[in-house]
Amino acid sequence: MYYITKTFELAGCHRLELSYPSKCSRLHGHNWIVTVHCRSRELNADGMVIDFSHIKERITAYLDHGNFNELLPFNPTAENIARWVCDQIDTCYRVDVKESEGNVASYVVEGLELFHHQNASSIESQRDILLLARRGVPYRDSGSISASERMQPQV
Repeated sequence: MYYITKTFELAGCHRLELSYPSKCSRLHGHNWIVTVHCRSRELNADGMVIDFSHIKERITAYLDHGNFNELLPFNPTAENIARWVCDQIDTCYRVDVKESEGNVASYVVEGLELFHHQNASSIESQRDILLLARRGVPYRDSGSISASERMQPQV
């Protein structure tokens, strides 16, 4: 399995339709940091999962510096934006949308939740968790597994 991650900035404005009073109901803008995670069993004819520039281009060409309320057919919360981005890229299994410092929404394709653990943000950590899971070892919240553990044969 091959994995890639592309991170890019996306500027735009939105206002949220909420069931409670909030300053976010007023039009405001963000410089979102979007991280797209893709995977594929096989590489394409060019030797890639997908070209990094195609990921950014596909999303920014439509949304960048736009009014998300006018461009998207849903309430443009960070959660909904993450899902929409994921749906635009065939090989995508996870998207993280950082709206501001400390506020990140993630969408993970159902069945691939293993790849989204708050303490497993790097691809290496995700691979470590997968290796442990294949051996029937439950994930322990103590950081990455050692190189020697990683090299042990699978059961």
